[in-house]
Amino acid sequence: MGLSGVILKDRRNYSPEELLRDAVTSAFRADLNLMLSECDRYDKTTGDFKYAQFNISVGNFDSDYEKDQFIFEIFPLDNDFVNDDRDTTFEDIDSTQKLYNVAVIEKVSQNENSIFKFAYEYLKLNPKDYIWFEDDFAFDFQDMERLSKLPFDENWCYKNPKNLL
Repeated sequence: MGLSGVILKDRRNYSPEELLRDAVTSAFRADLNLMLSECDRYDKTTGDFKYAQFNISVGNFDSDYEKDQFIFEIFPLDNDFVNDDRDTTFEDIDSTQKLYNVAVIEKVSQNENSIFKFAYEYLKLNPKDYIWFEDDFAFDFQDMERLSKLPFDENWCYKNPKNLL
């Protein structure tokens, strides 16, 4: 399946509906196309948000061509997993927050350009959040701002942002 990324957000400030709004706003500000591909919106008994999945693309949504097209999935926090032990999972990234994985970015490979544009706009709206890639590199808005001033490097998400000058 390849490398994926996640949105890390402090659980104390998390609302899936706000993340949904910010994802749509970020895609539009990045001049990306967005298509809701799968949605199990709300639990009919509790009214709680359940799940949403988008395809986000630089161009048209052509199933034969997946370059610069990635999948973005939003999840609610599972309260069964919210506890003191889990609160420290991403402590090495930011010890002042209780960071949790609240969204997944799939299909990172060959989509680094569109993910960069989206991540920049998303983190501009949410500067306390992080985009974390499986290789243990977490990017905050300051990292993205610094990277945006450099010539584009398609391998940006595979490198430690603290080492990029």
